[in-house]
Amino acid sequence: MKKKNIVFFFIEMLVLAFTVLLITDIIPVLLTGSLFKNKYGYEFIAELIMLFIIVIVLFLYRNSYVFTQKKEKFINGVKNGGALLIIGLIIFVQNLSRIPYIGFGTLINLFLYCTAIGMAEEFLCRGWIQNEFIERFGKDKKGVFESIILSAFIFGVMHFTNLLGGQTLLETFLQVIQATSSGFLFGAIYYKTGNIWSTVFLHSFYDFAIMLGEAEYVRDCTTLASPSLALTLYGYYSSLVIIALYTLSGIKLLSKETIESRINEELPKKEKSNKKINIAIIILFVLMLLPISPSANEEYTTCYYYEDYEIKEEYEIRYSSKKDYILSNDEVTINIGIDHNNSLYLLNPTTGQKEILIDYVNDFIVVENDNKFILLAKEIDLIDTRVIYLEINEESLSNAEEYFSELKLNMIELMTPDVEEIGYIHLLNKEKNYPLIRTDLDDIYIVKDKDNIEKLKDAK
Repeated sequence: MKKKNIVFFFIEMLVLAFTVLLITDIIPVLLTGSLFKNKYGYEFIAELIMLFIIVIVLFLYRNSYVFTQKKEKFINGVKNGGALLIIGLIIFVQNLSRIPYIGFGTLINLFLYCTAIGMAEEFLCRGWIQNEFIERFGKDKKGVFESIILSAFIFGVMHFTNLLGGQTLLETFLQVIQATSSGFLFGAIYYKTGNIWSTVFLHSFYDFAIMLGEAEYVRDCTTLASPSLALTLYGYYSSLVIIALYTLSGIKLLSKETIESRINEELPKKEKSNKKINIAIIILFVLMLLPISPSANEEYTTCYYYEDYEIKEEYEIRYSSKKDYILSNDEVTINIGIDHNNSLYLLNPTTGQKEILIDYVNDFIVVENDNKFILLAKEIDLIDTRVIYLEINEESLSNAEEYFSELKLNMIELMTPDVEEIGYIHLLNKEKNYPLIRTDLDDIYIVKDKDNIEKLKDAK
């Protein structure tokens, strides 16, 4: 019997040692590879840093009780967020069809990123700000409502930062008011249940369901033009319905019985059903599901998904450090380069005529194919990095002033993934070159022309 116990003890220790090895060694290696080779990896790291800072703040303000406080079970909190959960499930089901096109690494990163968002924003807005307001405004009904509304307002206003990411004012405004209403519902759930993990789950799942719809894209959707009247009206309509739905759901949770029970730190008594609010919530759900959405995107936005391209010939990937190139034919010679101000310019060496193409460039290449010069430049400002494309016909080269101005007008911005470096692919057998973009994830994209960008499959 004693030997048998030793055998089982040995097996138990072996399993435990393997588990510790898996957690401390193998998983971090796999996770690190996924984080920096797939979409949302860097975003997750940034959100994780924010979460770490917020946790420190909670401890400094002695609000660490939010991690362990549980007036009601986790599942009860999730049920209280039924309106938000149902909408999240509808969106999730709609986006399920995209999963086969999303890499496993990107899916993991998205899950981690949304989890970090849910934890960071709930710890901040509910665990810290809302609790701090209640301590100051009081625990009566007026104080509770004021505290939850103000913390929800702060949560909503935080989303104005999306303007920096290129979102339009209309999109951002609608997002802010929707976030404020969902923040009010989150606040009501947390106040009633005292369980922060319920709101963390609801928040994370809701964000995951929405972002799943764009996870397959190499570059997320971009606004092309002003929205049509139909799209604008539908945006306001759907936002108002969702705002009303979340707000009424939150008000329903903040009943007199709930607030009294929290003041006395008791479990809430069985509440009377408010038929008017229940009927209103049902009506709002019906209105939300009405099929009145404008068709497609009405050319308002475009989403970027690049096909894979396989090169079967021998090729080399080259990156150029040259600061100037010469464009020429039998009659005309034009210099192109970067000056001491990091401006990209065209220069006619005969006449001295100079035209600034781009104000700030830190890298560019020029390749020649089929009697065409193709320029690819990496333009950087304080907010964004852009890839500029210019195609020049060799036969049309001219030293006329009008020609220089025309070239400047013909430059376009390519909608590419985040660019780390630009260069070109040289096909050895065909002596042909294609401009390329290397992203921060080390993926290679071939720029065949301004309308044809493809991801290089199995890049060397």
